Amino acid sequence: MGEGRAIVTTSSLVAYDVSNGKSAYACAKAAAERFVEAAAVEDSQNRLRITPSINNTAMLRKGI
Repeated sequence: MGEGRAIVTTSSLVAYDVSNGKSAYACAKAAAERFVEAAAVEDSQNRLRITPSINNTAMLRKGI
């Protein structure tokens, strides 16, 4: 793969579209995404790469 590092995040669409009763879950997912983005900016000289991922889960198929 060469030099540099990568972080793969697994998150949820709930981080962007909050619905009733999911505030804690949404906050946790949004915080994880922002943390990784901030780490990539802070460490950009070392070529930190972020790869977001949304997995095809039962919750996603049900429309969360």
